[in-house]
Amino acid sequence: MAKIQLGVLFGSRSCEREVAIISAVQLMNHVDTEKYDVIPVYISEQGVWYTGAPLRDIKNYTPFNPDMKGIDQVALDITAGSGALIANRPGKGLFGHPTQEVVARLEVCVIVMHGLNGEDGTLQGFLQMMGVPFVGCDVLSSAVGMDKYVMKTVLKDNGIPVLDCKCYTSDQYDDDVDVLVSEIEKEIGYPVIVKPVNLGSSIGISKAEDRNELYASLETAFAYASKVLIERAVQNLKEINCSVLGDYSSAEASECEEPVSSDKILTFAEK
Repeated sequence: MAKIQLGVLFGSRSCEREVAIISAVQLMNHVDTEKYDVIPVYISEQGVWYTGAPLRDIKNYTPFNPDMKGIDQVALDITAGSGALIANRPGKGLFGHPTQEVVARLEVCVIVMHGLNGEDGTLQGFLQMMGVPFVGCDVLSSAVGMDKYVMKTVLKDNGIPVLDCKCYTSDQYDDDVDVLVSEIEKEIGYPVIVKPVNLGSSIGISKAEDRNELYASLETAFAYASKVLIERAVQNLKEINCSVLGDYSSAEASECEEPVSSDKILTFAEK
């Protein structure tokens, strides 16, 4: 039986790109090669797509060299259902014309992205429009799950307890940060957690225990996102991670794990 051509899409222009690379390399090295041909598809910081066997080696990302032997710059054929990765080839000889070559065809994709431009529904929507099936959340659930404020409202509307929060835009911050700080102090109080509304991996997140720290936390968070969420910091917090495999009809939860932090929060470096 022919092997399934499995595209592993990872990287992206997100500031969480490094985490995605680590996750993708781990996945590619543990795929059942009796069933699948693994096709790595790395999306660079500039948004350029590459494929080739060297992308399965973590050493080739420190730093990434787009001219390394064995990789091709490619584009995904936009014809619905094609799944073709197309590389441009230079013409041969003095008068040769450039040609296009299909270097791989993606039958199904695993999206290994962290953060914007991949985990937030954008890449899912692109693949769906191209008619390329993919593993994981669909466009809506990806978008809702990535936005902390929207996710809170959905959970709250369905009777699931969540912390109250405030959400502010960069325009409000630029207009008068003092108004924001006063409102946060009045309606939430210290200590607070300040978070970019649509990032993961603890990037841009910090805990503020007084007014000076709150100003600094807001500045940090708004450096990463145009919307920021603030909520009361839970003291003696116990953080639990749990993965779920399945869909709306059936699902299986993993064992739970408790990450250990040596700081106020579990930081990007620790993750």
